[in-house]
Amino acid sequence: MAEQIKSSKRCYNCGCEFTDDNKETVEHIPMQALYAGYSPEYKINRITVPGCYKCNHEYAKIDQELRDFIGITNDNDEAQLELTAKAVRNITRVKGFWKRLTPLAGELGVEFDLDILAEIHRKHFKGLFYNKYKIPLSNDYEIQVIADGDEKDSKLVECVNAFHDQLDDENVPWSVSGHQDIFQYRLATLRCDGGDIKVVDDIPNGSDWIICEMLYHKERYAMCLAAKTEFLPPKNDIRK
Repeated sequence: MAEQIKSSKRCYNCGCEFTDDNKETVEHIPMQALYAGYSPEYKINRITVPGCYKCNHEYAKIDQELRDFIGITNDNDEAQLELTAKAVRNITRVKGFWKRLTPLAGELGVEFDLDILAEIHRKHFKGLFYNKYKIPLSNDYEIQVIADGDEKDSKLVECVNAFHDQLDDENVPWSVSGHQDIFQYRLATLRCDGGDIKVVDDIPNGSDWIICEMLYHKERYAMCLAAKTEFLPPKNDIRK
């Protein structure tokens, strides 16, 4: 059961006001499941944002997909042994789990739902936005996600590299929630000016683009692009 608190804030995710039927809860960014097996000092100073019970409850149903993805793709990192063990137990306890197995470089791999993973990345992005600006992301923006699993699409890779390099060039810093080995991120708002896109980190819901890079467990990467309709790339260029 999510912790309930009293406040007049809005939900970081859907922007609703809290009611007796849809109470305010505490949402951790990133979710707590990513810290499985890590000592308490890794969990200090984690970002929390106010979320309604409905959103918190719905995301709880899918959070394990990202935990399992990180656990299964673990490259023999001893710190992730418990994370991996939980991922294996969760995947194999489901009837017909073998349908998710697929040949991979002479071994067996596990298929993951990229749409569910993208939804979790959106959740974290919206939480980080709320944490920084103390307001929910406006519904004027559409969020598109580029993440692990999209590597075969050269257009996606080019898009990621271009924005990543721009944030580097403009010295947008990386921040941490909890511990740098678990979750790093950076967030910037941008404005189109005469055809150029520039970082102008002072107009959260009035900017043309909002970029968020996230790095999980030092290896798994995702970028969220939030933009008003006129600044969106063609939909066949970026997986939604």
